[in-house]
Amino acid sequence: MRVKYKNSVKDPGIQGVLIMNGDRFMFAPDDPTSVKLNVGVESLKQHLVNKKAALLNLTLDPAIIQGGGCIIFEFENFSDRNVCRDFVSKVLTKKLCGEDHKAVCAERLNAAEIELRMKLLQENSELQKLHKQFAITGVLSESEFWATRK
Repeated sequence: MRVKYKNSVKDPGIQGVLIMNGDRFMFAPDDPTSVKLNVGVESLKQHLVNKKAALLNLTLDPAIIQGGGCIIFEFENFSDRNVCRDFVSKVLTKKLCGEDHKAVCAERLNAAEIELRMKLLQENSELQKLHKQFAITGVLSESEFWATRK
């Protein structure tokens, strides 16, 4: 899909193509001298979307990618963004709950539950700060964090 890769929301971005598959996501810029990305899905920690702009914010696991960080993609429209968002949701669910991983999930999240969690994080900045403080840093697992907020 055609996207702009951004370091921040206010960054004008680098135009290029985003390719996602079950193992990796890659960004190939239109300008061959610009930054290229080739990141394994195992490094994905979470993803967030923006209601006002067609943005997809991917948080990388600091335990896998030194320093972690965020990658922001701006899509040409919301439908393209939603296709990629749904794909990332499936990849993260498989990563967390898949049979081919050592970690066993106590619960399998359905799309509606993931959507609700994302919506809550977007609408509540205090909850988002707590999520970053506890779930992202690994103090609590995702299921433990959300269990305390049922």
